[in-house]
Order: sequence, then structure tokens, then C-alpha cells
Amino acid sequence: MEEAVGSWQQEGRISLWRYRKAPKMYHGWHFTADQEGCASLIELFNILSSATGPAHRTISLTDPQDVEADRIFGNHDFRLDVPAKLRLANDLDESGSIGLAADAFVMPLRSEDITNFLDAVREISVDHADFGVSFGNNDTIIKFWWWPKKR
Repeated sequence: MEEAVGSWQQEGRISLWRYRKAPKMYHGWHFTADQEGCASLIELFNILSSATGPAHRTISLTDPQDVEADRIFGNHDFRLDVPAKLRLANDLDESGSIGLAADAFVMPLRSEDITNFLDAVREISVDHADFGVSFGNNDTIIKFWWWPKKR
């Protein structure tokens, strides 16, 4: 299984961000991916869900401002927190904590979290979005959105 995780290659664009000092409807983390990014993540989640030992991959993120993904609610002048990377891992002992660490957003995912994230990415890939999902022991909510050119 380590070989499958190690040979996985990211494709497409994936964005993750949060708005600083913004109204309530902007709170929390926001996520989107293009079609290739969704397909790539689906493959990775399938690998992580099958892994019997600890496994992780670090993904490069696209700045949402570059593709106007941060304009979900229209034009604004809010500043964003945009990690450069997303580190996804299977959290087999369910002790990990989700959050921003340096330039990476770290997501140790329990089995049910992997399934929920996989389902959310599948929904994005078929143009169903505008929903939130809670992850981890600290109930981190991520809001899932269409890729901006799909709207």
C-alpha cells in the first residue's frame, strides 16, 4: 500500500482558503477543485481508505484568488489565509488534529472523514456544491464549492 500512496501523482487544481475578519457567511475553510483535481483526489482517497498502515500525501494548492474561487459571494476586499499545501493523512489512531501548520493545512482523517471527503469531492465533480462537512475530533467544518468556471 505504501507503494500506491508513493506513486500517486496530483493532477488538476485544488484550492483551500479562509477569509480573515469577514462576516459570518464567510467563516470557516472553503474548498474547491477542478475536474482533474477531483479525479486525482478521488484516487488518493481510495488509496488512503485502503491503507492498513499510516499514509499521507502533500498536495500543492492553487491560490483561489488566481482563479476567482474566493468570489463565491461576489466581489469583496477581504484578505485570505491561503495555505500553499494540503497534507492529507489517514488517522488510524484518531488522535490527529486538523489545522494550519506553517504553510500547510494538515488533515489527519479518520476512516469516516476519508469517506465524507471523498463523497464531497464526488459531489463537486458533478457540479453539486454549496455545502459544509465536519471533519476530525475538533469538528473542523469545510465548505465545498463549485470550481469557479462552472457557475
